[in-house]
Amino acid sequence: MKTVPLSQVVKQKKDIIRIDDSQEYKRVRIRIHRKGMVLRDIVKGLEIKTKSQQVCKEGQLLVAEIDAKVGGYGIVTKDLDGAIVSSHYYLFDIDNARLSQEYLGHILKTDMFFSQIKAEGSTNYASIRPKHILEIEIPLPSLEEQKKIVRKLDSYSSAKDKVESHNSENIELITKLRSSILSEAVQGKLVPQNPKDEPASELLKKIKAEKDKLIREKKIKKEKPLPPISEDEKPYALPKGWAWTRLPKIVTFDNGSIRRGPFGGSITKPMFVSKGYKIYEQKNAIYNNFKLGHYYIDENKFNEMKNFEIKPNDIIISCSGTIGKLAVVPFDAEKGIINQALLKLTLNQEIITNDFFKILFYAYIMSTNTLNDLKGTAMKNIVSIGILKKLPIPLPPLPEQHRIVEKVDKLMKLCDELEAKVKENQHNAEKLMEAVLKESFE
Repeated sequence: MKTVPLSQVVKQKKDIIRIDDSQEYKRVRIRIHRKGMVLRDIVKGLEIKTKSQQVCKEGQLLVAEIDAKVGGYGIVTKDLDGAIVSSHYYLFDIDNARLSQEYLGHILKTDMFFSQIKAEGSTNYASIRPKHILEIEIPLPSLEEQKKIVRKLDSYSSAKDKVESHNSENIELITKLRSSILSEAVQGKLVPQNPKDEPASELLKKIKAEKDKLIREKKIKKEKPLPPISEDEKPYALPKGWAWTRLPKIVTFDNGSIRRGPFGGSITKPMFVSKGYKIYEQKNAIYNNFKLGHYYIDENKFNEMKNFEIKPNDIIISCSGTIGKLAVVPFDAEKGIINQALLKLTLNQEIITNDFFKILFYAYIMSTNTLNDLKGTAMKNIVSIGILKKLPIPLPPLPEQHRIVEKVDKLMKLCDELEAKVKENQHNAEKLMEAVLKESFE
C-alpha cells in the first residue's frame, strides 16, 4: 500500500473569530492517549480571557500543540461543530475526494501515526508545529478500499467497545462484592459464632475495670463519659456474643491513643534537621511504606511532641488529600511522630485486633448508607477524631475476630484474582485491536 505525506490530503485552516462577551461558546477539551476530544464547557464570552479564538468544523483534524506528544489529537465530531479553541491548537481541512475522515480517524489510533509525532522545545514544554503534522506519512489506498477498511475496523471497534463495557460492569460488580464481604463481616454474617467464645461484653467490662483502676491511681486522667449508644444509632442487630461500643473504649490508655498530627501550616524549614526523629507523612499511609520521607526533628522538639509519637502496631490513617488510607506501623519503623495529615490510633489488642479494625474501617468507608447517616459530612470527616469517637462500633469476641479476618483475606484474594482476570481480558482486547489496526494499514 502506497504512503503519502499528510500535506497531500489535508490543509491547515485558521478560521479566527473575535469573542463577543454577550455570546455563548462551546469549548473543546482534547483527550490524551489518542482518545479524541469532548465538550469541555459552554461559557459566556465574558469568561473567555483570550478574545481571539479559532472555530472548529465537523470533520476537521484537530491537533494540540503541546499534548500531541501524548496523543492529543482527533477528528472534530458533529456535536463539536462550531466549538472554539485557542491558538495552541491546529486545525486541518481534509480533502474528502482523496481521504475519508473515518479512515483517517482510525489511522490516528495507530502507533504508526503516533510514532511520527515530532516534538520541539524543552522537556517540560515540548510542542509540535503544523509542518511536522503535514510531514507525517500515511497509507493511502483508493476511497473504495478506504471504505472497506473502515467497515472492517468499525466492526472490530464495536466488538471491542462491548468487551470494554462488559469489563467495566465486571469491575463494578467486583467492587460491590468487596463492599458486601466487608458488610457481612462486620454484621457477624460471614462466619458462624462459637458459644464458647468469651462475649465481647465481658471484655469491655474488664477493660473498664482496668481503666477505672488507672484513674484511681492517677496514672491516667478521667475523661468525659461517652453517651450510651441509642437504638437509633444501631444500623443492624448483632449476633449473640457481640456488643456495641465506641472507639475511646477500645484504645489503650495514654494521652496519644487517638491523635491527629501537629504542625499544620506553621512548621518552618529551620525546624527540620538532617538526622533525628522522623516526621511521618500522608504518603506513608497511602503507600503503606514507612521508608518514604526525609523530614526530621531534633530530640528537644520530639520530646515536646511525645503524644504524637507512633510506635509499632499503631494505626495511621490519611486524613487530608487522599483520604482514608490505613497502614499499621511495622516494628522496624524509625522512631518519630506524625504530621497534620495523619491520624493515629493505638488500639487495645486484647479487645480488638488491628486487622479486624481495618475491616471495620473500610466497611464504613465503602458503605453509602453509613456515609449518609453521618448527616452529609464529607468523606474527610469520617477520619476526623470527632466522628471516629462517635461512631458505634460492632465488637465481636476476640476469637471470632481472628476467624473473620481469615475469611475476609481468602475472599478478598479471590476478588483480586477476578479483577486481575478482567484486566487481562481488557489488555488482550486492546492488543487485538492494535494488531487489527496494524494489519489493516500494512
